[in-house]
Amino acid sequence: MPSLQKLYNQFKLEINIKDNITQALDKKHLKIINDAHNQLGNIDSFLKNFRDWHGQSDFFSPPQISLDHLRILGLKNFLKLVIKKILFFRSRASKRAFMDDLKILEISNAFKILKKNPVHLTPGCTSFFKFKGISTNNRWNRYAYISSKIINNQLMHNHKNHLDIGCYYGGLQSFLKKDFPESNFFMVDFSHQLLRSYLFLNQLFPESIHILMNKNKNLSFKNLKNAFVYVPVNEFNLLKNVNFELITNIFSFGEMKKSSFLDYFLSNCFSNCKNIYLANRFISAPFFEKTYDSDITVVDYLRLKSHKIKYLDIFPVGHYHVPNRLLFDTREDRPISSPYFEMILQNESWR
Repeated sequence: MPSLQKLYNQFKLEINIKDNITQALDKKHLKIINDAHNQLGNIDSFLKNFRDWHGQSDFFSPPQISLDHLRILGLKNFLKLVIKKILFFRSRASKRAFMDDLKILEISNAFKILKKNPVHLTPGCTSFFKFKGISTNNRWNRYAYISSKIINNQLMHNHKNHLDIGCYYGGLQSFLKKDFPESNFFMVDFSHQLLRSYLFLNQLFPESIHILMNKNKNLSFKNLKNAFVYVPVNEFNLLKNVNFELITNIFSFGEMKKSSFLDYFLSNCFSNCKNIYLANRFISAPFFEKTYDSDITVVDYLRLKSHKIKYLDIFPVGHYHVPNRLLFDTREDRPISSPYFEMILQNESWR
């Protein structure tokens, strides 16, 4: 298995890690990019925390103490966990919400997927909770649920192409790879996020093909199999002739400016694919809390004339969480301003 340092060196030879974004970005992603570039100023620190940092993380899991936690987290982080468990004054509400998510996963037939994907055995894991033979955390719960939805609804098959807009460190891809080993997984994201995916997925699947896309590469994907393809945001147009069975976007469309969202959603990739799975906010910026500088609503996801709605419901994982956040100049436990939907769109004439 290649070292993280070697993988980092390979990546920067092909892709400019300091994103040169041409599209208009929203405030949230501008801050994430700036924070990530600051983190990249200390490569040793970045490689130790490539998956879980102050800009993005695996989120909360209830504090739990076990020999696995000591072995995987190390003594320093284990002692921090012990202190957190002793002082965790919000444990009742937060643990209840976490356990609600686990119940949702159980009735969604996602536990068998989690048993194949123990989070504590994956690269860079810093937070996990063991329960009924599985190990998981908040972000991992999300990936398990989405994977179960894709598998149960037969949105993807082996030897096909999957495109994910906004992959972070490639957690969803790691789940789907176990069920579709000969499929190809295309990921579009900012360069620093692709680097995280490249580190994570190379360590999990070193025998797969890992392709770093740039404008100087003229590749044919016709006979490709068992590959991960990493595509910077500015190179999205390189995929215009690829035939995708499934395209996914989890939360990030609803955070974008509408012009950026439409560049993706009205592209050839989306119009020509078979299935689209979306999990996003009903209203990106409610009038009483302009969470994002965007005016996207659920109606905007109905623009594709080529696709019909196959499924629409509330996205359930995290639905019962009540985060502590600032609103109206006070910090309190509150629900988020807009709930999330999940939607499956299908092109019935696809072949």
